[in-house]
Amino acid sequence: MNNRRIERVNTLIQQTIYETILKDVDDPKVKAHVTILRVVTSSDIRHAKVYVSIMEDDPKEKEAIFKALVHAQNFIAVHAAKRLSRMKYFPELRFILDDSIEQMIRVNKLIDDLK
Repeated sequence: MNNRRIERVNTLIQQTIYETILKDVDDPKVKAHVTILRVVTSSDIRHAKVYVSIMEDDPKEKEAIFKALVHAQNFIAVHAAKRLSRMKYFPELRFILDDSIEQMIRVNKLIDDLK
C-alpha cells in the first residue's frame, strides 16, 4: 500500500483514538495522563501499534493507568471505528508504552545540572 496513504491512515487513527479516549472513556486517570505519540498500522490495515506516553511519576500508578488503558482497548477500538465508519476495516489495536519523552526529560535535566 502507498506509504503516503498509510501515513494518512496512521494520523487519522491517532486523532480518532485520542478523541475517543477524551470523549468516551470514563476513567479520568486515563484521560488526564495518556498521550498518543504515534500509530503504526500494518500495510493491510488490520493491526495497529499505538505508542502511548503516560505522564505519571509514580511507577505503580503509571502501571495501573496503562493496565486500565489496555483493559479499555476493545471499547476504544469499537468507538473509534464508529467515528471512522468510512474505513472498510478498523485495525486491531495494541497499546505499547513508550517512555522516550520521559527519557528525553531526564537527559535534559542531567545536561542542565552539568551547566
